[in-house]
Amino acid sequence: SGKHSEPFDLEKKIKELFTGYTFEISWPYSRPLNPECEAVEVVLKTRAGDHYLSNFTTTKFIEMMLNEYKTMGECAGGVYFAMPGMVVVEKITPETVKKTIDCMIRELEIDDHFEKLDDYEE
Repeated sequence: SGKHSEPFDLEKKIKELFTGYTFEISWPYSRPLNPECEAVEVVLKTRAGDHYLSNFTTTKFIEMMLNEYKTMGECAGGVYFAMPGMVVVEKITPETVKKTIDCMIRELEIDDHFEKLDDYEE
């Protein structure tokens, strides 16, 4: 029989798709962002114009929310904290977000943590 086609190269596809990406930390509030205790949306944009979304938060923010839940009785009295598509970082800064995204691309994990947005409006 004929030649087998090359195996699908996921690494090459992901690296090509995300090379030259840009990102934005979404912060629609007037108060300044506290990089050590916040939860934000991060929108990643590929050169092809596709947009991907993930939620970034910090360990201090999770701790604060658990304490609030205990007081208010939410989330089974503060026994859990959940957020869809959550990436936990020490600090929310452009440098930290870029390092995180770069690593996720390198380790082929970007699709696990960022959701493609089909109808993103800038």
